[in-house]
Amino acid sequence: MGKGSEGNINIPNKESGKNYNLEDMTEDALRSWGEKVCIPNYDTLSRSELVKALEPFSIGILDPNRPNYFPLEDMEVTVKEIRQSIPKHCFNRSLFHSFRYLITDLLIVGMLGYLATFIEGTGPAKYVLWPLYWFDKHFDPKK
Repeated sequence: MGKGSEGNINIPNKESGKNYNLEDMTEDALRSWGEKVCIPNYDTLSRSELVKALEPFSIGILDPNRPNYFPLEDMEVTVKEIRQSIPKHCFNRSLFHSFRYLITDLLIVGMLGYLATFIEGTGPAKYVLWPLYWFDKHFDPKK
């Protein structure tokens, strides 16, 4: 995903002849990895419980060719970098477009509110119309 390094990742397996085992790691190293992968109460777990909790992450932890960063670490991205990645036209303000969206939303709400006043007089169909009305009130086509 991304940089094209997928082919270079060496995933440990039995055929490779390498012995990868969480049991061989020191307790401090296990606790460090417990913190990195967000194991709950990693600092109070016994060694065997910690090994069991880290088992799903063992391939990534034990792979000698893993990247220096762990994917679950916080990314070091600044607000400036995020703003620079968003196209400039997204920051253009338009009073016309803002009022157009406001008026459109108010018209839709008003129309649905007016039509909702007729639902009670529809007999058994109201059991279908009310859920449709509720669904439509929560549906936003702009998302």
